[in-house]
Amino acid sequence: MSAFLRLLGLILPFASLVIALGASFLAIRMFVVAQEARRMTTMNVALLQSLRSVLHGLSAGQRAQPAQIQTAPPPADVVVLRGADNISSAAIGLLNALTDDPGLESSGVLVTQLGAHVWDDVGWLSADWRTALANALQRGHAVSHVLRAPKTDESDRLVMLIAQMLELLGHRGQYQAFLVAGPAGPLVTDLVIISDAAALICFPGENRALDVALIVSNPDQVQAVTEIGVRFVQDREPLLTQVRTDEDFNNELTRVEGGAGPRYLVKAGLSVLQIPPEIRTDWKRREQEFLKDPWTEERLVAYHDRLRVRQASFLEQVTTTPYFEVCSTEALQEFIANGLLPRDDVAARIRAELIATELERRTVAESIAERLRKYRNYHLGLLEKGNENDPRTFWEVKGSWVLAEIFSENDSADWRNLVIHSPLLAGALESYFLTEVWQGIPAKWRENESMADWLLQTTKSRTEVLT
Repeated sequence: MSAFLRLLGLILPFASLVIALGASFLAIRMFVVAQEARRMTTMNVALLQSLRSVLHGLSAGQRAQPAQIQTAPPPADVVVLRGADNISSAAIGLLNALTDDPGLESSGVLVTQLGAHVWDDVGWLSADWRTALANALQRGHAVSHVLRAPKTDESDRLVMLIAQMLELLGHRGQYQAFLVAGPAGPLVTDLVIISDAAALICFPGENRALDVALIVSNPDQVQAVTEIGVRFVQDREPLLTQVRTDEDFNNELTRVEGGAGPRYLVKAGLSVLQIPPEIRTDWKRREQEFLKDPWTEERLVAYHDRLRVRQASFLEQVTTTPYFEVCSTEALQEFIANGLLPRDDVAARIRAELIATELERRTVAESIAERLRKYRNYHLGLLEKGNENDPRTFWEVKGSWVLAEIFSENDSADWRNLVIHSPLLAGALESYFLTEVWQGIPAKWRENESMADWLLQTTKSRTEVLT
């Protein structure tokens, strides 16, 4: 299970863990997608003719050399490609056109990755492909990425895949990923669609490997292919979504934590659920003093109300549902001794330290100690400095959901909130948490009674020193 810590490397960003993941295993053939396209009931005659021609050649076992076009020339707005290298180059070219053509400023991109070798093909994961996709996102194009859902024994590869996705977040355009149960059908393997511009249709060869593709640019043809592609994302919940604002991320936390399932949290500091809403709201209010565009009182009230809802969900569920929380010993000691809030408890981008008062520290510590003794399903563990699991950011598993907050060690403006819905990934991280993170903590730092005693004794010693 140590692979799961490494796989979290990019998700949470433990850079050293990413290397251990071995990006060489990752095969993400990225594709691109159409915004709102008009629905069509029949495909253009020219497109159908080209499809029949290609399929006839495949059924007859005919193979052309790479870069060759069929002997019978297709219509001018249909191009036939053979060979994985040519197809990959064409896909990159379509993406590059998005950044070169100002007329495509707001185009959408849809890419499906449903082939049998979705986890092993590396041709579509070349540096040029990823760069072209990132450039399209930077220009403001929205990208929808549809993938075949991994098997139960491919959970480690799913994590590596998500790690690769992180470089596609944080741009002007929104990136979303979707999982589907299997390939589109016996004929079409994958699609790359750029709304109102072009579509690339891939067909499988032997062992469903990337073999033949069509590029269509006639508007009617593109719309016909788009109708097929959008079915993969309509009414489907994204696997991974970047939440743009702190408020929206708090809304997601409130929604997810209100659902069923155990909760596992790894964080540099204490969980918000263990801090009285009035105290946490006051910290948020003080934080606003450092911002150019501070929250209004109305937004602060809404924030306070969300905290109360989240804590109500905790108190309602903790009598029957396990709640495990892990934070660093150093962060908790700094909080009790000096009132220093850990970086994930305050917007790091303000580049300022907020200090909790003596009363706030004592109130929080006593409240946690009381809950540790009252609820047998609530557990708090401390990771000592130097532990390989020592958190530098925040991640949480709740039911089939994974939520994470990522920020750069060097760039306070590089701040990303992620919401991932995947029973497979959530189950894998739950197993990792219990077997690697939790069991790796010495008993004295995770048993309820000893933790409650330590909190109260540490607070008492602090008070005695001051008096």
